[in-house]
Amino acid sequence: MTKQNDKITKMTSGGAILSQIMEEALDFAQAGVSTLQIEYFVREKMAKFKVEPSFTKVRSYQYYICACVNDVVVHGIPTDYQLQFGDILGLDIGVFKDGYHTDMSWSKLISKPDENNTKYQEKNLFLQIGQKALLKALETVGVGKRVGHISRAIQTTIEAGKYAVVKELVGHAVGKTLHEYPQIPGVLSKKIEETEELKIGMTLAIEVIYTMGESDIVYKNDDGWTIATKDYSLAGLFEVTVAITKDGPLVLTPFARLLNQQ
Repeated sequence: MTKQNDKITKMTSGGAILSQIMEEALDFAQAGVSTLQIEYFVREKMAKFKVEPSFTKVRSYQYYICACVNDVVVHGIPTDYQLQFGDILGLDIGVFKDGYHTDMSWSKLISKPDENNTKYQEKNLFLQIGQKALLKALETVGVGKRVGHISRAIQTTIEAGKYAVVKELVGHAVGKTLHEYPQIPGVLSKKIEETEELKIGMTLAIEVIYTMGESDIVYKNDDGWTIATKDYSLAGLFEVTVAITKDGPLVLTPFARLLNQQ
């Protein structure tokens, strides 16, 4: 087995566990549940599967998850805040197993299962566009393609929905460390041929980070982590880890909500 194949095999194992934890955490996230309760839920799951959290390996970050509610874009710290009907929760989780990280996030509308979806139509559409952008980005992943193809797919899909990509925040390669080179912007700011070429063995955390309003962001509160929209508009976050193989892209964090979009 080559070194690259061994890496992908190990990341596939970690990614499968991460996907299951994410599925269960999103199901657990209901109205009346606090984001800190979700944190403890994820801690129990990681202990059960004997994996480590990726995020506590980031200097000075103490939590297993990032929980981003409504206008919070990324790095939301779990608190006693209890989710309410109509909230959008962006849940971000990373797993470290066998020496490698996998990383994923998903956004969910907190709504009553039996309630007419028309009440939340605008928010549902917002999240559907983010999911579509992630799928369009995955379609561009392959040998000989470039980071710019991913960026362009995200940008064109989000902007076609009349939303805004957060330019300052990016996806990234992932492996032995959580954040590796190259970065993967959600916007194309230079010629595609000037961006990094995608090659067999690369493992990427592709992220769609966007807002319903303007793209400007600010630090919220005084925790040094929480980043929110400057105009208080809603934010969305979708991310999977994918490997580039000779047979095409291999999603290392596959889960039902992603597959249901295809």
